[in-house]
Amino acid sequence: MFAEVAHELNNLMGAAIGYAELEIQQQSRPESRRHLAYVVQLAQLASQLSMNVLYFASPVASTQGVVDEAVRAVLDLYSYRTRKGVEFEWSAAATLPTVAMPTGHLQLILANIIKNAMDAVAECPSATIRITAVPVARVLRLGVWNSGPAIPRQLLPKIFNPFFTTKARGKGSGLGLAVARRLTERAGGTLSARNTNGGVLFTLALPIAKPVAQDPIVPSIVARSALKGCRILVVDDEEPIRKVLQLMLKSMCGGSVRTCASGGVALQLLEREQFDAVVLDLRMPGISGQELYERLPKHLKKTVVFLTGDALWAMTNNFLNSTGQPALFKPVTQANLMAAIHKVTSA
Repeated sequence: MFAEVAHELNNLMGAAIGYAELEIQQQSRPESRRHLAYVVQLAQLASQLSMNVLYFASPVASTQGVVDEAVRAVLDLYSYRTRKGVEFEWSAAATLPTVAMPTGHLQLILANIIKNAMDAVAECPSATIRITAVPVARVLRLGVWNSGPAIPRQLLPKIFNPFFTTKARGKGSGLGLAVARRLTERAGGTLSARNTNGGVLFTLALPIAKPVAQDPIVPSIVARSALKGCRILVVDDEEPIRKVLQLMLKSMCGGSVRTCASGGVALQLLEREQFDAVVLDLRMPGISGQELYERLPKHLKKTVVFLTGDALWAMTNNFLNSTGQPALFKPVTQANLMAAIHKVTSA
């Protein structure tokens, strides 16, 4: 049941993010563009937080995470929402190694820890939340310190327990820190907390990822120019996702963007028409995205960009890794969509 709820919420958040990003392009006022950008960030965080229960129960595949990107995304979001008197500090080396965890998972861990810190300093006239990062051997140590009151000694061993909370009823689920620790341990790391230096320090230790070859970064202006006139097919059983992807793709390439709601219809279209790229949802009734992909001839398989909300499952990740094709995890941003389409059309 939790998986179904998370899947549906991700679809709705994906549509909301897509429409907000499209509206940003139409706005000339910087303030309006900034507000819409925060709407996108809030929807992305809501999507991640809605997955808390599912993350707690699900197997997670380990990939590489960019620490500075995760930290700045969470700080940007909470800096906008926090009250006056609370200062955020972020201190780290100019370059940091990637960690053996997806950036989105690291962002979720940090969001849970920093939300906990903000609650801890809520009654303080002034407060500081300080994040640090230091690589030590093959481990990256992230510290999140807040100047709030100490955690009572008898409660320290319990704070990572599922559903444990000291907040008033309705103010917290008791899952945030439990999810943070579970994700950390599944990546081979540790998460602990202790009272120190007039506050509370959370220490996150994650294994540094093994270096891998990176795809070259394509500037958006180059990618957008290269996509002009592309013929694209979007296959997704959720109407809001189909509509927003169609609008996003038309704004990017200006070419023909067809949509359909099932694998069976997609097969018929692919037999009759030619497409430069196929955006294919994995999870659909009837013929699934995986089954559809396996039925395609080799030359059409190379045009596929996968779309999924099931990034948590090892089976999903194993299949995606075996194809070598780009995969987008819901909710999708316009920049990620553009990069994926560019990759399959320029191969």
